[in-house]
Amino acid sequence: MFVRARASHIEDQDGKATGVWVGDEFIEADYVICDVHPKEVMRLLADSTSIRKIYRRRIDSLEETFGMFTANICLKTDAMPYLNRNIFVHREGTDLWNVDTSKVNSVMVSFYPDQAALDLLTPMRWSQVADLRGEDYEAFKAQKAEECIRLVEKRLPALRGAIEHVYTSSPLTYNRFTHTAEGSAYGIRKDWRSPLTTVLAPKTPIENVLLTGQNLNLHGVLGVSMTSVITAAQIVGMETIVKSLNC
Repeated sequence: MFVRARASHIEDQDGKATGVWVGDEFIEADYVICDVHPKEVMRLLADSTSIRKIYRRRIDSLEETFGMFTANICLKTDAMPYLNRNIFVHREGTDLWNVDTSKVNSVMVSFYPDQAALDLLTPMRWSQVADLRGEDYEAFKAQKAEECIRLVEKRLPALRGAIEHVYTSSPLTYNRFTHTAEGSAYGIRKDWRSPLTTVLAPKTPIENVLLTGQNLNLHGVLGVSMTSVITAAQIVGMETIVKSLNC
């Protein structure tokens, strides 16, 4: 296991990966399964002559879904009762099918079972934070956290008085720590009008480099679980997978 280490390059020879460079160490591999964003995979294969320019252009042209701003609120002891469900709070007149992130219109409230904290999540686009850093970035996050709290306390009046501390994250956070393109929450935007363009297969032009995760098939817990099965089937065969599941 490697911690505080970054995969820098996938080594390939004659159309087949031989392993991955992690820092100064080379790890040999029969298969390289990539759960990171496909655009990040292309970076890891930047020197590969096995990836045609048309494939790279296709990956680079794919649009991302919006990201999330999160206010993680640490609560004072016994300040708020635990609710065993998520709450969705929407500003009156909000169009739920067309996300407007210029202001906070919708917030999902998710409680922690230990009653010590809760999360406030609202959609946020990459363009809102892409160029922000330092004090401007911190001020922007503080403003968004306040907007979220102001909207939610209409539904949960006890919230503001229960706050001990607030930690925030944005699409910039996810881009920085997980290399998710534009910090998108649901990966590549799929288009039912153009499935052959926006829905990727596990296979790549390098035979033993496989993709998996929310960018391929469907997002969410169920989606990535299904995608992992499809990816595994590229190695052991779907018949083997089905037999194992039937057991």
